[in-house]
Amino acid sequence: MAHNEPICTLVLSAQTDVTEQLQQIFASEPSFRLQFTPSAERAMKILAQNRVDIILIDDVLSDSAPLESVRTLARSFPQVPIVTLVNQTAVAYVRESLLAGARAFLSKPLQEVETLTTITQIIQMETMRQGQASTNGAGMGHTPAKKSHIIAVMSPKGGVGVTMLALNLATLLRTKTKSNVVLMESQSSLGDLEPATSLQARFTLGDMLHQGRRPDSDLITGALVEHSSGLRVLVSSRNLEDNGLMGADSFEHVVDHLTEIADYVVIDTGTIGEDQTAAALAIADTIFLMTTPEIPCLRRVALFLEAADRGGFPREKLHLIVNRDGAPGGILSNNISQNLNMQIAATIPDDPALVTYAYNRGTPLVLSDSRSAVARSIEKLVETLIPKAKPLVQSKQKAPSGLMGRLGTMLNFSPA
Repeated sequence: MAHNEPICTLVLSAQTDVTEQLQQIFASEPSFRLQFTPSAERAMKILAQNRVDIILIDDVLSDSAPLESVRTLARSFPQVPIVTLVNQTAVAYVRESLLAGARAFLSKPLQEVETLTTITQIIQMETMRQGQASTNGAGMGHTPAKKSHIIAVMSPKGGVGVTMLALNLATLLRTKTKSNVVLMESQSSLGDLEPATSLQARFTLGDMLHQGRRPDSDLITGALVEHSSGLRVLVSSRNLEDNGLMGADSFEHVVDHLTEIADYVVIDTGTIGEDQTAAALAIADTIFLMTTPEIPCLRRVALFLEAADRGGFPREKLHLIVNRDGAPGGILSNNISQNLNMQIAATIPDDPALVTYAYNRGTPLVLSDSRSAVARSIEKLVETLIPKAKPLVQSKQKAPSGLMGRLGTMLNFSPA
């Protein structure tokens, strides 16, 4: 599809209210050209004879079951992305449609912004995918360098602000650069990103992994939920029973796909003993190692650094962040740097009331309190990342079976 050509959109629906709603949504969008049919058989003929850039399939058709139509069209015209139109409560149907070959779904009643954004993003992804395929074909087997910058936020101790930093860092990356940014949790279950953003994800990492340990790319993309800032989020399972469901292989598979569709992938890591945490540290371009000015946390960070040095882990990937800097009774940042023999990349001032309030509101504090000292310190950190949009050229490391895989044991403590 040339840049100046309209986006040809084929709509399959036997429901008048749905077709009328789509006509209203696209009435002021000259870049789209819509064609409607209630029949899957008729759609096959249209696709065979005309250029179609995207297909919207409703859950009511005149001549066939919608899921079967999705399968048939996805198999017959794999180059044309499919979006299903579903009722808000039809969770099982959404899962089945994604497995049948749909790239994404839209909830009814349709919302104008969500509809236009979803379709535009899918068209962009398909154009990029086809362009990449052409480049690979012409490159005689050349594998292009990874384009996404992977950032992992971690700490060997829980409760020090890893989720807070990951969320606000990713939000600012999105708002300041307008890049495609994905924020994900590496832990299998009971993460905090969903309540921290007031998002209600239809699908979680757990839902995907119950379909298989290596979910397909469309299922992963379909599970991303978009924040009002434009940040896309992949949340962990809400079920305690899913703890341990995702190992290093599944985690790396998911991240591999995310690096194909995002400019930045920010990982809110879980406990240090989990396999996927080791995988996150191995594949990340930048690692923000968090501590607070307290002896128990600093001890764990020191032990982590000692273990990393013994195992030959690249120190240049690690950037020390001191959260709650200036807390009453806390250790001074200068002393922290001297004792850890490591330069501090950033300090985040102590403001527990602000952080707690932002969490309880479900809003990133860099949006709700952008002038606060906490927000400004995170903004300075983000500014150091923006020139690094193109990551260092390096081969992707697999999660080491030695040092990082056994890190929890080597540090001789149980994760908090």
